[in-house]
Amino acid sequence: MDSVNNHIIFILFICIGTVSAIVEFILICFLLCNKKKGVIFILVVALVATNCIHAISFCFIGIANFVPLAKHETNFTTSQICILSKPYFLFAIISAKQSPMISCSIAVVQLQNACSIKWERRKLLSKCLAYVIFLLIICVDGSSIFYNLNGNFGKGKISTICSHREIVPHIAVLCDTITILLFSTLSMLLHISAVLIIRSKFSNSPAIRQIQSNRQKAILRRLKILVAAQLLHSCIFVFCTFVEVLSFATPTMFYVWCFFPFFKAGNSIVYANIVIPVIHKFKELYYNLRKLLNNLYNSLFHCAHKVSATEC
Repeated sequence: MDSVNNHIIFILFICIGTVSAIVEFILICFLLCNKKKGVIFILVVALVATNCIHAISFCFIGIANFVPLAKHETNFTTSQICILSKPYFLFAIISAKQSPMISCSIAVVQLQNACSIKWERRKLLSKCLAYVIFLLIICVDGSSIFYNLNGNFGKGKISTICSHREIVPHIAVLCDTITILLFSTLSMLLHISAVLIIRSKFSNSPAIRQIQSNRQKAILRRLKILVAAQLLHSCIFVFCTFVEVLSFATPTMFYVWCFFPFFKAGNSIVYANIVIPVIHKFKELYYNLRKLLNNLYNSLFHCAHKVSATEC
């Protein structure tokens, strides 16, 4: 990678990492101001905080490497030594591996809540099918976590940046990427099946639908959010896999990887919607900032007018 591409890539690391960290920090403030309690709330806060650390790590990687790669003469024999020698690389790896674990925990809690839904006797077959799907989702998500913890997808990119040469073989990274993609796609399809089965439980009569439990509707809404998160996760891995096949360890791959914190921020927004209305909160923040700027502008204009009147 030449010095021009090197500068551009690490400038993108700094800018995108900073923007993503700010968005994640605002989300954390929204969540903590909500003062809710419960397992889901704690897990969502932990997920957003982990993604925030990941974005900050990207920013520090960009700052620490904002020099041509040719000037780095350190040569590490393994990716582990390279990563452990630099804290920001270590935090990037740890946060990237913790995020799927927290996401899986959120899914497990939601599935546990879905199991508590009351089913009609004539729909016991649907209930059994739903339980089987819930069990499959947990197994698939667990397998995906295993590959995230032990795979080479993130480690391959980090070690290439850290040691400035390809340590993890291309084929190993590609195989792990495709495996995680397959697990993610299967999990998304199973979540969609669970949503459809639970929706079939609701009556077609509008009068009866209004009587049905708000808690059940909330569970269904949260499962839909999990489907959206899985869809986002699958899309990013499809794109990464496509780029991996075409251009591994080239500037193109690193340009794509620069935007990974944006994906994490989008994922945080999707999951935060489980406990708070994120879009409404951002609109409220926008209007408050706009009001503050208008008041500041009016104050400055008033002061300038008073100064000019005094001089006259």
